[in-house]
Amino acid sequence: MPRSPCSQLHKNLSALWNANEEKITAFLLPLAKNDLAPASCGHGGVTPRFYTAKRKNAPLGNAGRWHGLCCSCKKWRWLSPPLSIPDLLKNEEFATLIAIRNSLRVTPCYGGGQTYPSRGLPGRLDSDESMANLFGGLSISSQLPGTSTAAAPSLSKSVTLKFWIENFMGARSIEVPCTAGGAFCLEDHKLIFGAFGIEQVDGFEVYNKITRSWNPIFWSRSIFPRTETELLFRLQGVTVMPDFA
Repeated sequence: MPRSPCSQLHKNLSALWNANEEKITAFLLPLAKNDLAPASCGHGGVTPRFYTAKRKNAPLGNAGRWHGLCCSCKKWRWLSPPLSIPDLLKNEEFATLIAIRNSLRVTPCYGGGQTYPSRGLPGRLDSDESMANLFGGLSISSQLPGTSTAAAPSLSKSVTLKFWIENFMGARSIEVPCTAGGAFCLEDHKLIFGAFGIEQVDGFEVYNKITRSWNPIFWSRSIFPRTETELLFRLQGVTVMPDFA
């Protein structure tokens, strides 16, 4: 029996998640303090395990520490001091890995008009707003890839992106956060977009609600939604969108 779109998507996301978690561990492990201290409870026989804060709502500040379960106390005990995670988030590689982790925390299925949350790196902010192109309340600025000026992910309000990628098909909606500066960048969410069939190599257009026209959009540019809570995108060549209003 063919694999359903939902189960196939779940498989794809799981593979991306596992690969990304391996990279996070590989990044943190050389930085961890390997001179382990005894458990604070004083009991011995605690088997150390490496902590990467991968569980949902786990405090990221403890990532990169050794810990272990005390069989006598039945409690987890820290065996090494914390790393300076705020400083590590200034490292582009680590910040990207954490952003990908957050982006992959989604409901593993699509359809039925559902919206999926995605959390990513800070949008690439452009200090020269005179370079921005305004698309009816939507400001888009040019910025060279990989030149984010933010030190660490700083999330504020979110915006819902609706993508039409096939004629006669409904839109796929994904919610992404804006930074404290009010921007986001499509390129920062390319992994989660790819899981939904939205590929960076394809050409997309964004809808101007004032002029009622579609305009080309580049994935590497920062987008400032301003007061907009929903932005509309379509694959170039798609013209028949049943739920487009």
